[in-house]
Amino acid sequence: MAGVPGSVLQFLSVAVPLLANFVMFLFLAACAVVGKPKVLAPLKPESRVGQAKSVFEFVRAVRSLGDEDVRDGGGLEALLQVKRLQMRARMAFMWVLIGVAVAVVFALNTTGGATEGGFDRVTFQNANIIKRNESSRTGSSWWRNIAAVVGAYLVSFTLKAVDKADEEACELMLEEVTKAPAHHYAVVLTGVEACDLRTIFDSALGEGAVVRVETVKNYSTKPKDVVDEEESSSVLAAATGGGPGGLRERHAAYLSALRAAKRADLLEEGGSKKIPKMTKSVAETQREAHETLDKKRRAIERVADKELPPTAAAIVVLNSLAKATAASTAPLGIKHAWVVEPAPEPRDVLWPVLEKLPASQTDIDAREGVGSRLKLAIYLLWSLILLGLVFVAQFVLKLADKQLGGGAKTIVQLVSGMVPALVASIMMSLVCTILGVINAKTQNDCWNQSSLERKTQADFVLFLQLIGFVVPLLGASLITGATEMGGRPLRIFTIIATNVPFSAYYFAMLAFVKMAVFLNASTRFVPYVVYRVLSTLMCKTDFEKNQLLKPPPAKIAQWVGWESFVFLVGAVYAPLAPYATGIAWVYLSLATSALKLNLATVSKMPFETAGKSWRLGISQSINIVMVAHCLQIGVLLFSGNFIHFVLTLPVVLVDVYYAQKCGHRYENKNIHGKAKGRLPLLEASDVDKSRPPSYIHEIDKVFEADAFYAPSCALNNDVLAPFQDQENLELREISLFDWLARYDSPSKLPPQSQHSSEKSAEESKKEKAIQMA
Repeated sequence: MAGVPGSVLQFLSVAVPLLANFVMFLFLAACAVVGKPKVLAPLKPESRVGQAKSVFEFVRAVRSLGDEDVRDGGGLEALLQVKRLQMRARMAFMWVLIGVAVAVVFALNTTGGATEGGFDRVTFQNANIIKRNESSRTGSSWWRNIAAVVGAYLVSFTLKAVDKADEEACELMLEEVTKAPAHHYAVVLTGVEACDLRTIFDSALGEGAVVRVETVKNYSTKPKDVVDEEESSSVLAAATGGGPGGLRERHAAYLSALRAAKRADLLEEGGSKKIPKMTKSVAETQREAHETLDKKRRAIERVADKELPPTAAAIVVLNSLAKATAASTAPLGIKHAWVVEPAPEPRDVLWPVLEKLPASQTDIDAREGVGSRLKLAIYLLWSLILLGLVFVAQFVLKLADKQLGGGAKTIVQLVSGMVPALVASIMMSLVCTILGVINAKTQNDCWNQSSLERKTQADFVLFLQLIGFVVPLLGASLITGATEMGGRPLRIFTIIATNVPFSAYYFAMLAFVKMAVFLNASTRFVPYVVYRVLSTLMCKTDFEKNQLLKPPPAKIAQWVGWESFVFLVGAVYAPLAPYATGIAWVYLSLATSALKLNLATVSKMPFETAGKSWRLGISQSINIVMVAHCLQIGVLLFSGNFIHFVLTLPVVLVDVYYAQKCGHRYENKNIHGKAKGRLPLLEASDVDKSRPPSYIHEIDKVFEADAFYAPSCALNNDVLAPFQDQENLELREISLFDWLARYDSPSKLPPQSQHSSEKSAEESKKEKAIQMA
C-alpha cells in the first residue's frame, strides 16, 4: 500500500474491520435471531420489528419507526430522547453542507508547504501552511482562511434548530403534565427531623390539605428486639449483629430459597444428571430445600409485625394539585437541611438509597464532598491512561518511520490506528458505570432513577469533553512540542493550533468504534446467545426462561454521553477538518434509528418525568457549540491569523443569544423550570375544578390499598402464607414476581367507580348552587 497516507491507513484500519464485523453480525442475526419476536423486540414482540421474517424486512421495519411508536413504547421520556438526537443530527447535516464548501477551499491550496495527500489535504492546516520553523503566508492562503471564519458563523446560526426543537418540546411536556396522575398529588421530603408534618402543611395550605403522611422506613435494618435462629446458635453472629438482616435481605433470601425448592421439586429419582456430583437422594434434597424455604419464611414473619426504624425522608399526599404545586415550589425552611421535591413515579424511586439519606447538613456536605473527590481522582487517573495511549501511539509511529519500511510499516500504521481507538473507547465507556455508582452512594439528590441518570449523564458528558477530547488534544501537542519547541516555550501554542485539525482523524476513529457498538447491539445477536446459554444451563421452567426475555431497562447516560462527544467533534471540525463532521453526521443519523429501535421495541424506560432531562440536553448542545467556537478562535489566534481571530470573536455573541433565549424559556414556559415538573397554579386549579370532589378519595385509596409508595420488598399475603403440602411453588413464584413488578408500568390515574361519579356529580351541583348564592 505504498503511497497511501498514514492518516488514511489508520482510518481504514478502524473502518474496514468494523464494517466487516457489522456485516457478520447481520448474517448471524439472519440465521439465528430473525423470526424470534421475543428476542428481536422484547418490549413489543407484536410490532413490525418483532414480526420481521428476514434481515431486509427487519431493516425496513426499523426505518419505518416513527414518533408514535417511540412514545407508545417508552412514553414522552423516550420520545424526547429521540427528538434531541434528531435535532443534533439535523444540525450535523447542515454542518456537513458547510464543511463541503470549506473543504473545497482548503483542498485548492497548492502553494509551497501544502499537504500532499490524506485527510490533512482538506483541513485548515493545509490552507494555513504552518511551517515548523517559520510562519509564512501567501495572499491566497489568507483569503482561504476566511472560509474557516465564515464556517464558524454558519455553524452558530444552526442553533436556530435548537431553539425550534425546544419550543416544540415545551408544548409536549405541558400536554403530558396536564394528565396529572396520582403521584402528582404527593411531595417527598428529605433531611427531615422528627416533627409533625401534617400540622406544618395544614397550617400553610389550609386545614385538611394533608391526606396522608408516610414516613419512609429503613427496610435494610433489622428491628432491635428481633432474635433470629442463626444468632441463638452462633456466638459470632450474635456478637457482630449478623443473621438474616433487615426485611429487604430476608425477602431476597426467601425468593432464592423459593426458586431452589421449586427446582428440587422438579427432580426425579435417577435424575442425578441434572445436579452434577449429587450425593443425596432426591427425597432428602427436596426435604432440605423445603425446610430452608420455610426457615426463610419464618425469618420474614419475625419482622412482619415489628416497627421498622424511620429514616430522614417522608412522603406527604395533598388533596389538590394546586396545593401540591405550592408545596413543591415554595422554600420549606432556612435553618435546616429539609428539601421538598415533587414525588416521582413509584417505579422511579431507589428505595435503598432514599432510606439511607442523612438528616444533618454536615453529613450531607461530607457525603457529597467524598463524591467530588472520587470523581476528581477518576478524571486524573483516566487522563494519565489516555495520555499514555497517545504517547505510545506516536512513539510507535515515529519508530516505524525511522526503522521500518514497506509492508511492515503499513502494518504498524494500521495497528496504531485500531488499538488506541478500541482501548480508549472501552476505558471511557467504563467511566459511565463508575460515575453512576459514585452518584448513587454520595449525592443527596440521586435517590430516584431519573435524577441519578441526569446527574450521571451530566458528569459523563463533562468527562468526555475534558478527558476524552481536550486531554488527547493537548497531550499530542505536548509530546510533539517536547521535541520541536527549540527553546521557545511560547511555540507550544502554535503547535497546539496545528494539532487541532491534525487530531481530527483520531476522534473520527473513536466515533466509528462507538458506531459499530450500537449497530452490532441492534442486531440482538449477543442477547440471543446469552439467552440460549442461560436458558440451557440455569433455567428449569418456562417461567424462568420468560424472565430472561423481559425487556431490559434503558441506559440513557451512555447514549447521551457518546452522542454529545460526537456532536462536539462535528461542531469543532466543521470549519477546520470537515471530513470529521461528515463522520459525525453519519454517526448521529444511524444512532437516531438505533435509539428509536431500542426505546420503541427493545428496552423499557424505567421512569417517566415528562421530559425533565430535556433542559440538560438543550444546554449541553448550546454549550458544545460555544466550546467549539472557543477552540476555533484559539486556533486562529495561535496560528498567526490575528485578523481572522478578530473577525470570528462576535460569533460567541450568537451562542450567548440562543443560550439566554432558551434559558428564559426554561424559567417561564418549561414546566420543569419554576414549576418543578408540576402544573403551574392556574392550570393546576383548572384541573382540580374539572375533577369531582370525591376524586381525592380515589387517590387516597391508591396510596393505601396498592402500597403505592412502598419498596419492592414490602410484604403481601403470598410471602407470609404457610406452605401447603404438594403446593405448586411456581404459582407462588409467579404471584410474587407480579407483586414485585407492580411498578413496572407508568403511574396511571385511579379508576372512578360509578358510585363515586354519581356522588361527585351531586356534590358539584351543590357547589355550583352555593357559588351562585
